[in-house]
Amino acid sequence: VHPDYGTPGIMASTGSLGHGLGMVAGMALASLNQKKYFYVLLSDGELQEGSVWESALIISSLKLNNVIVVVDNNGLQSSTRAKDTHPTLYPIDKKFASFGWNVAKCNGHDSKDIYKKIKSRSLNKPFALIAKTIKGYPVSFMQDVPEWHYKSPNKSEYLRAIMEINNL
Repeated sequence: VHPDYGTPGIMASTGSLGHGLGMVAGMALASLNQKKYFYVLLSDGELQEGSVWESALIISSLKLNNVIVVVDNNGLQSSTRAKDTHPTLYPIDKKFASFGWNVAKCNGHDSKDIYKKIKSRSLNKPFALIAKTIKGYPVSFMQDVPEWHYKSPNKSEYLRAIMEINNL
């Protein structure tokens, strides 16, 4: 489900793809002197929205170094593969760097790696972490299968998924 305002840690409800980074740009600008950090989770499919890149440009231009973006880079966008429909989207890390961001890459399934990369980032620019993931991980029958973007598991699929997750 989409996170809603009122959930602890959520400062704005989700809406159309691409709006989150622009909203955070305004929040970050308004609180720049308050030592607050703003985290935004984007997807590689969402990076196809022009408003994302407009926001990325203004964030670095205004030196909003309190913005941290994590890109869920699983190569899928709803029911298609981003490399097939938008092959020039990649490499994502070089695009953010060309917009004046500090960038790192990590294993998006390793919370310690994510934490380490965010904690050790340079503070002199906004930061983008490209987190390589596999959609549906770690459930064997869901991994890298686009239909699970929309599909809900039936009872037997749910039980199998829970069993696989618990056996990690």
